[in-house]
Amino acid sequence: MKKIFTSGVAAFLFSVTAAAAASQGEYIVKFKSHVAGARMQTVAGKTAGFKAFRARAGFARIRYNSANAIQELMANPDVEYVEPNFTVIIDPEEPVEEVASAAAPTQVDESWPVEKSVEEAGTVTVAVIDSGVDLSHPLFSQSQGIWENLKEKSGRAGVDDDKNGYVDDINGWNFVSDSGAVIDDNSHGTHVAGIVMSAGQNILTDNYERSKIKIMPLRFLNANGSGATSDAIQAIYYAVDNGASVINNSWGGSNYSNALREAYEYANSKGVLIVSAAGNYASNNDEFDMYPANYQTLNNISVMATYNDDVKAGFSNYGQKKVSVAAPGVAVTSSVPGTCDGGCYKRMSGTSMAAPFVAGVAAMMKRESPKSLPPAIKNIILEQADKVAGLKEMSVSGARINVLKAVLRAQAESYLDSEEPTGTVTPNSYSKSGGSGAGCGLVAAASKTLTRKEKQNKNINTFLLLAVLLLPLYLASALKNHRAVIRS
Repeated sequence: MKKIFTSGVAAFLFSVTAAAAASQGEYIVKFKSHVAGARMQTVAGKTAGFKAFRARAGFARIRYNSANAIQELMANPDVEYVEPNFTVIIDPEEPVEEVASAAAPTQVDESWPVEKSVEEAGTVTVAVIDSGVDLSHPLFSQSQGIWENLKEKSGRAGVDDDKNGYVDDINGWNFVSDSGAVIDDNSHGTHVAGIVMSAGQNILTDNYERSKIKIMPLRFLNANGSGATSDAIQAIYYAVDNGASVINNSWGGSNYSNALREAYEYANSKGVLIVSAAGNYASNNDEFDMYPANYQTLNNISVMATYNDDVKAGFSNYGQKKVSVAAPGVAVTSSVPGTCDGGCYKRMSGTSMAAPFVAGVAAMMKRESPKSLPPAIKNIILEQADKVAGLKEMSVSGARINVLKAVLRAQAESYLDSEEPTGTVTPNSYSKSGGSGAGCGLVAAASKTLTRKEKQNKNINTFLLLAVLLLPLYLASALKNHRAVIRS
């Protein structure tokens, strides 16, 4: 039986914030394209804290104690920009209310039987950029749920066998210790990773199925729950360059970073979707910025948290223009590090818990429709979510995620007679017809232009396929209700 830890009868609430100043006088520098290697350090001048980004040309992390030195660097013609390297922290608090475990009608259980098996569709990789993951937890070890870099696993110790700039990165990377040891001494990352996997299987069982999702642990938060924005940025580039299809970012703050936004845009250009926690300040993101949740890139899904009755969680941020969709985020049970029989579990609350559920759903959709680009997956998630009256002005979709409907729609997309990836979405809205490619030439170029007749045929085919897929579920539901009436 699973052991679930709680603090009294309440669950932990995770609030993620960013410091108002650069960490120890640190800055992120982007050099112009013609500047590379040793030339970057020459331009930066004498500083004890210079460190070039791993596997990412043109970026460096520096430390200055002189305002004049920073001003000189900003004025250097070889420098594109300089910005503070803000520190992100995780601040646990106790919620005042007592609540039951999250159990909103997301239809996640109903989605599992209709999804393709591992033998049919393989696995999809989700990068969890957080505090690391407990690789020994039975949920991950027994389900084979951790990503592996096979070249490094079968290679030589101390050698960068795959030449990706990281040595012995067998399961991911630890940007705190600059090593391949992705240990989690905070619990947050392991909990988030379990929620991602819960979109594809029951994680509260003693008989784990082979996971359809591979978790790529990328640690940038230390034991105290703090980390540098520069490390989070490098983690995004690592995830994209090493095969992740989805990235989960359950962290953020009020400070804008050009370098972080560029990392999001790079992910979009490579077909990688990112899910971002909206924040836990009970504030309106339309009025008070929260990043990276508020980046209006085509691949970013910002997630708010709800109670199990679809009411906005008291702590959750919201925003009719800047927040995409809602998901359960109160008293969510998931894995944490420990030595319990069958693995340790704990209830936690926050948009940090809502976001990874959406990331897991996106991963399930990517398995069903491998050609779909991030904007298409985002569009389907928002479109197929269940409308909730109380959430109407809380997010772009005004809805709470529905896993079954999203997966079925992804399956329908994969059956459409087209060799091109389909569907786009504008930054602040979504469209049932696929949206617009404004702001992203790659997506616009990939979208097929259809004649009026082709559009009609496409809509008819999609409707018929969805009808066929949904009919058995509707009949089963009706039969269940009929039996319930007879018993009563």
